[in-house]
Amino acid sequence: MEIAPLSAAQRQSFDSDGFLLLHDVLSEADCDQLEAMADAAMDRHAPPAGTGLENHQTQRQLRLTMGDHPEFIPVVGQPHVVSLVAQLLSPNIHLHTAAVLYKNSYIGNDASAEEIANRGGHQAVFEAESAGWHRDAGITEDVGHAGVFRCGIKACYALTDLTSPMAGMTMFAKGSHLLDSPLPVRKNGQPAEHEPVQPAMRRGDVCLFENRVFHTGSVNLSDAMSKCVMIGYSYRWMGGHRSNMELVWPPYPMLSSLDPVTQQLLGGHGEAQPDLVSLVRGATEGGRLTAASAQTESAGFVWTTEVDPDESSSSSSSSARL
Repeated sequence: MEIAPLSAAQRQSFDSDGFLLLHDVLSEADCDQLEAMADAAMDRHAPPAGTGLENHQTQRQLRLTMGDHPEFIPVVGQPHVVSLVAQLLSPNIHLHTAAVLYKNSYIGNDASAEEIANRGGHQAVFEAESAGWHRDAGITEDVGHAGVFRCGIKACYALTDLTSPMAGMTMFAKGSHLLDSPLPVRKNGQPAEHEPVQPAMRRGDVCLFENRVFHTGSVNLSDAMSKCVMIGYSYRWMGGHRSNMELVWPPYPMLSSLDPVTQQLLGGHGEAQPDLVSLVRGATEGGRLTAASAQTESAGFVWTTEVDPDESSSSSSSSARL
């Protein structure tokens, strides 16, 4: 597996903002192939013609089943993205969710220019239609805002240019992953204390964002459809409903031809985790992971720490006298 080292500037940006924009991860040819795959998947599961849903402005989201859509497996194991996620989260990760997201233009589809003007203009419509702020991974409700921690990272692949501020890209409340309380918002539903940011993405860019950062889907007010593929990773010990894991994990026979890292990401067993540990620790040879160094580095976690027995007994003795 090719390694993409995480720079100090990238780590600082991700730790500070809760998201990180990666430019030119996919080549033009890669984008063409992935878009063709996404189009075919969307067509396969398109709403029946004549229902009125086929051109609705609300985003179409298709949850990908790897068993039914194995053509997306190479995207799950995309080396540049997986290596950065492993360094930002942990080597002990797997695929948690995968989806294709398309948004038709709101203008002229569900709202005329006159209707938009009557609602206060583009900015007012954008704010009203882009106020579903939330955190991901489904654990905040259990442990509370103060107890939530970084446990998942999503990679959003842009298949169309999303460079205008109202082109349908996910919007983030910058730095809100550090909040230990609900997100403060104004009456218009927009953040009161955190800058709302839509990263300007070009086709082939990838945006990584963690589960704690507050974000919302946004309405597409551009003149073209927006297209993204979303791949989410989490700790291997995080699963969810059985139906969710059956979606993202393909049958075991499909794993045999895959590399160890991709096998791990798709729920397989084996020695993939030491490979990723080696990646995170930087144990490389010629830019590639080596099995020997991976095995050595995999035992690097510290469970105990040695203390001075004299200090320990002294402390215990003093406590006893008290």
